[in-house]
Amino acid sequence: MPCIFLNKHKLLFIHIPKTGGRYITERFKENQGLLGGVEHFGCSTHISLRKLQVHKNFLEREIQDYEAFCVVRNPWDQAVSMHKFVRTAVRRRVKDRLLGKEVKRDTSLLGDLNILRQRYLCSFDYNVKERIRYQRLKEKGTLPRQQLDWVKSDQCVKTHVLRFESFLEDIKALPREVAHCLNGFVSKPQPYHDWFSPKLAGIIEQAYKPDIEALGYKF
Repeated sequence: MPCIFLNKHKLLFIHIPKTGGRYITERFKENQGLLGGVEHFGCSTHISLRKLQVHKNFLEREIQDYEAFCVVRNPWDQAVSMHKFVRTAVRRRVKDRLLGKEVKRDTSLLGDLNILRQRYLCSFDYNVKERIRYQRLKEKGTLPRQQLDWVKSDQCVKTHVLRFESFLEDIKALPREVAHCLNGFVSKPQPYHDWFSPKLAGIIEQAYKPDIEALGYKF
């Protein structure tokens, strides 16, 4: 989802992928009255704080007047969650296109379907490595690789970093009305260890080393 401004509370939510952001966005939308309005900004699914500041002329406000918050997650757990999400999304797209009449009209779509099937059927190891490769290509744009890079700022913006694993405790740092909207969150710890070979676990450790060291996460 795009970033969210809670103007009444001078609060900005930065959505890091696979950290519970969909739940937060939906809860804010459902409680717009209590929160005094919810404003979305950005046409892309995710946008970093630094990239957001590039658009300050369109925001009609000063970013440094706001506090920001984000949610971070154990990188190994996050990788498993991302893999499951991608598989589900690709499977849905394959099904939709196979059922759609456009396949019969345009045979070029069949090649696209084959690519989708390959992504759906590929291994967890492959998906993890491809995601890291893609992030390296995009990290100078709107998709930073390290989770903490999402909330790095060229301006003085106070940031609350909440943990997916202790979300209900950490939201107490937010304004009371905001925390109240989010108190139904249920984090679902996954037994992620079995997904990783020692080599793949090491690849994650190297790729996300700054986050792991700064946040104290362990495999």
